[in-house]
Amino acid sequence: MQRGHDLQVAGGDRLSAADDCVRQLAGLAGVRGPAGRVFDWPAIESDLGVRLPADYKLLAESFPDGYFRRFVSLWLPDRWPDGRIRFPARNAADDLEAMREYRATGEAVFPYPLFPEPGGLLPWGYISAPGRAMWLTGPADPQEWPVVVATEECDYWDLFDGTACEFLTAVATARYDASGFIEGATIDEQGVRHPMRPIDLSAQPVFGVLSRVCLRRRRPVSSLSAAGGGG
Repeated sequence: MQRGHDLQVAGGDRLSAADDCVRQLAGLAGVRGPAGRVFDWPAIESDLGVRLPADYKLLAESFPDGYFRRFVSLWLPDRWPDGRIRFPARNAADDLEAMREYRATGEAVFPYPLFPEPGGLLPWGYISAPGRAMWLTGPADPQEWPVVVATEECDYWDLFDGTACEFLTAVATARYDASGFIEGATIDEQGVRHPMRPIDLSAQPVFGVLSRVCLRRRRPVSSLSAAGGGG
């Protein structure tokens, strides 16, 4: 899979491992070639104040907008009102602020700080349950940041000791145990209603492209406090 330009990352071995992981994930997902987008990573990282993991930058430029196992998708850098392309995406930044507000209420236990606090959680993915996928940032090389996932109400947390690409690969191969997330009641094609139940990744397609309508509708919660209080 060809990259749009030379990514500004340290450590050839880490970049090679990231590239290999993204190639393998693309094969699992049936994605052929890059997505046709290129980001100015040095400018994005300068605005953010930290470098981003190499595998995330490759993923962002390689995959179309879509869900892995209808469970998780990437947040991409996007254009803010000042005209600059920034990370996190505006929706992810809003979600991070909502988490700060919810934490301040004391209604949920947050086992980790929130970015930009030292070692804080930085969102990189949206979970359809709903929830979010985040890096547990720190002083180590960004490629060593583990992944933390949590439900929207912050009542379930899981630490995945691997990169974003490795997490997506575990999801794509249905090796990740997503049973801590609950999917709502559904009605199948035969009109049979299925009650709320733990998510089973193996029952979903490996990768599906999102429509523009779905992308417009995908939004973080406006008030985690209200969501948590409403049950």
